[in-house]
Amino acid sequence: LKQSNEEQVGRLFQLLRRLPQAIHWYLEQTIFPTYTQHQRIKLSASGQELGGAMLFPSRIGFSGTPSDLLPLDLGRCGYEEGSDGQMLHVLTDPAVVSVDSVASGWTVDSLLQRVATAEPRFHA
Repeated sequence: LKQSNEEQVGRLFQLLRRLPQAIHWYLEQTIFPTYTQHQRIKLSASGQELGGAMLFPSRIGFSGTPSDLLPLDLGRCGYEEGSDGQMLHVLTDPAVVSVDSVASGWTVDSLLQRVATAEPRFHA
């Protein structure tokens, strides 16, 4: 196999391009080492650890989606009154959200093609 031989490389590409093992090898050996930074040691912590007394003796808040999954040291979540209702109002407003049925027999490719070429365009 000569890398400069386009016909040979093209045939090999057609044989391997959808093979999961080949894709995995390519990502692990070429893409990830080239485009992601690797560290020997990784510093990590969960939200419970970061929001708890382990790092800071006193805390006045915790940023994130409101839920009762706050670090235990912060106590229960203080929900802003009406915010859940406002969110539901927006998500059920026909001026904001619409439903579009898809015929049976759709595939991932056909659905993505439909979204990519829709007129008017979809907005997320």
